[in-house]
Amino acid sequence: MKKIFKLIIILSLVQNSNAQCPSGNVGFTTQTELNTFLIEYPNCTTLTNLAIGGIDENDPIIDLSPLSNLTYVNDLEISFTGLSSLAGFHNLTEVGELSIGFNNQLESLEGLESLNTLYDLEIISNAELANLDGLNNLVSSDLGDISMFIADNPELISLSALSGLTSTWDLGITDNNSLTSLNGFENLQSIGGDLIISGNNSLTSLQQLINVDNELGYVSILGNDSLTSLEGLNNIQIIDWLYVAGNAQLQNLDALSELQQVDKIIVSNTPLETIEPLQNLQSVNQISISDNDFLETISFPLITNLNILVLSNNPNLPNLNGFSSLESIRHLSLSGLNNLTTLAGLQNLEEIYSEDSSGYLTIRFMSSLTSLEPLSNLSKIGGYIYLDNNENLESLQTLENVDITEVNHLEITNNASLSYCHNPNVCDYLSNFGNHRLIENNLGSCINV
Repeated sequence: MKKIFKLIIILSLVQNSNAQCPSGNVGFTTQTELNTFLIEYPNCTTLTNLAIGGIDENDPIIDLSPLSNLTYVNDLEISFTGLSSLAGFHNLTEVGELSIGFNNQLESLEGLESLNTLYDLEIISNAELANLDGLNNLVSSDLGDISMFIADNPELISLSALSGLTSTWDLGITDNNSLTSLNGFENLQSIGGDLIISGNNSLTSLQQLINVDNELGYVSILGNDSLTSLEGLNNIQIIDWLYVAGNAQLQNLDALSELQQVDKIIVSNTPLETIEPLQNLQSVNQISISDNDFLETISFPLITNLNILVLSNNPNLPNLNGFSSLESIRHLSLSGLNNLTTLAGLQNLEEIYSEDSSGYLTIRFMSSLTSLEPLSNLSKIGGYIYLDNNENLESLQTLENVDITEVNHLEITNNASLSYCHNPNVCDYLSNFGNHRLIENNLGSCINV
């Protein structure tokens, strides 16, 4: 819908600009070209696509005053210039898409003070840019929310110029290593699309997002080395995808305690000891929790059905009690959970199956696992079974009453203590020579088939 409104505006403005302005794409790579434009089009106020920038050391672009009559540009790109500010754009009130990138001398966005309507904003790799002053009059538009991506500006310390915004579409703040807070977003109430906060090594808080409520799209909180909590996301109840990874100082997920619905969760490479604050989740499709060295508690007590559950390389996790309500799953993958001696917590699991026989059970590199006993209520597995490198696993007898007639791929390999494999259901499976099998490097009846 946002694009439709923008197209209507563009067509209207272009129709009224006639010969006072050039049509189509306009580009300048030198200051001389820019000065010539003012001579040829002294009354031009509207352009469709304008690109300013180039690498010409003999004639760099350092002055935008020849464009001072412009009031509207649909697509404006300013890159690889010698500009220190954007002075000269003081009459510009509306831009469809604004991209400002790779301007190594740019210290300020001064010149954009009249700009109040914008739909897409990119500010990328401006080595000296410390703040966004110049965008202070930017406000949310009834015609559509702005999408913002602010990335790799190493001296950026303030977003306070954006305080007029109450809603955005996508919001990305990445790799701004001097940014310590999100001051400027205190009035933000809605993010209609995705939220990406990543690689901001000095960022300590998301608190300024506290007024954003209800629903987000893809949320990635990745590699912010000083971030200690997710406070600021307290009012979010629905997220499409949640990705929390590599935040070296992250202490908890308490701010997500109101979260009720997520399609996919990934929590990886964090110092977290617990994921218990997610216990109010009522609906989730996929969960992946991996490489969390200190993790001891997982809790999803309201989840009875899952599509995919992947737990890998969480060496201190003592049990799977956080999944005690789980009854059905399509894909279950457990690996590198070296503190687990049993699968306690999965005692209510009844099937690992989907109607297209794409079920998946993988148990690998579980060095302390001795038994599959808690799976005694499991009645059906379909698709793929892969048991590999579980050095203390001794028997598959717990699975002898499981219906595996819809399994099409069976691998039991490198389980140094496994000597009991001759369940009747396994024997029936092996009697059909069309069924894929790989059974080797185990003990007893399981040694090689």
